[in-house]
Amino acid sequence: MSNRVLFEKPRLKTLNGLGYKCFDLHYHTRYSDGKNGVKIAIKKANRLRFGFAVTDHDEIRGAVEAHRRKECTIIPGIEVTSRELYDLLVYFYDVNDLIEFYVKHIRKEKQNPGLLRIKRTKLSFVSVLEAAEDYNCLIAPAHPFAMRPKTSYEIFEEHPSLLKKFDAIETINGTMTQNQNIKCFNWAQKLDKPMIGGSDAHAVAQLGSIINAVKEDSVEGVLNAIKKEKHILIGKGLNVASLYYHNLEVIRKNIFNEIKR
Repeated sequence: MSNRVLFEKPRLKTLNGLGYKCFDLHYHTRYSDGKNGVKIAIKKANRLRFGFAVTDHDEIRGAVEAHRRKECTIIPGIEVTSRELYDLLVYFYDVNDLIEFYVKHIRKEKQNPGLLRIKRTKLSFVSVLEAAEDYNCLIAPAHPFAMRPKTSYEIFEEHPSLLKKFDAIETINGTMTQNQNIKCFNWAQKLDKPMIGGSDAHAVAQLGSIINAVKEDSVEGVLNAIKKEKHILIGKGLNVASLYYHNLEVIRKNIFNEIKR
């Protein structure tokens, strides 16, 4: 394995002691399909001394709220789902750019998620990429080796010219199996792309289980460090049984929320 990517549980206290600031780059709040709100996530992040990105599905209220609280370093982000059901993570240097991107390109394109609450937009994957390119941001495909229909790796195999449009690859995702994450690692290494990771937590208990360690504490510093590969990615995926349990819990919660509506 690369000495910049460690498939193990992150030791936050040790990393902080060595001068690193740790960031979980994939977290969902109750504004999309997460269980918890922003306040409890910030409380945990401050207690364990890490920052994070709120990346709700086709939604920015959680990211904007977390950023405006100014209680810890928050990376303004969003996870956009294309009409093909491919997921794209976009991280912004400025929260106002995130708001503009959402209002201009995403808000009016959201589809009715239906009974299973599978969120997606009417935009093609290519359209989302092209829209994001107009902003100062970091773009990465989320969990590209996820189970179908989320296997965004396939579109890059069909259209290799799209590879130049993104800045990094989500390599360790906390809801993927170790085997899926290793496939991402091998692919990113082959393409010589920066590797990022996140818990993809839908509850605060998992927040901080996958981290990107940098010697920076500002949004600009963190994103630039990742683009320059001056960071360490640490974490590991789920076993198969835990993966299926996680997916069933998300589906159960989505159905419950739909019934309550």
